[in-house]
Amino acid sequence: MCTRLYLIYINCVGNTIKMDTPKEYKYKLVQNIDIHGVTYITFRVKAKNDAHISLLPSPNDIDSESTYEVVLGGWKNTKSVIRTVRQGEAKDTYIFPNLVDADSFRAFWISWNNGLIQVGEGDSVGMNIIMTFNDPKPYAVTAVAVSTGFESTGQWQISSDGKLSVSDEALHCSLI
Repeated sequence: MCTRLYLIYINCVGNTIKMDTPKEYKYKLVQNIDIHGVTYITFRVKAKNDAHISLLPSPNDIDSESTYEVVLGGWKNTKSVIRTVRQGEAKDTYIFPNLVDADSFRAFWISWNNGLIQVGEGDSVGMNIIMTFNDPKPYAVTAVAVSTGFESTGQWQISSDGKLSVSDEALHCSLI
């Protein structure tokens, strides 16, 4: 049986990483996926509310306030936003109740290209766009982190055209 390192890693299959996040607003870096040269991710999330995704210029910036932060189902699952500062002013807002669900996975994608940040529903990047923000001073996204919180846990299935480099340090396995 495999136990989770830092309570977030469950499994790596193909180009998909599965993670859990606790009822704590604290970002967990999506490890072992190289998104250099990639301009989008697709993911599925199961959460009652407040599924947060942080697009970072570097993995070392996980605790930085400056980030492209996407919140899906925030404010008790009533609205979603794109921000350029963690917990900062919304650059775009999508008001739609129950966007995320505690009982079933919902599919989303986020793309970034030359400062154009877009968020959509479903698995097809560029389709069903729900939010857009064009940053006049963009940075290159090289890392992604996820979080839940505000009384919600999360289950994540994150995919990318980036390369997975699963290392022995990612999963700690022990026999029962």
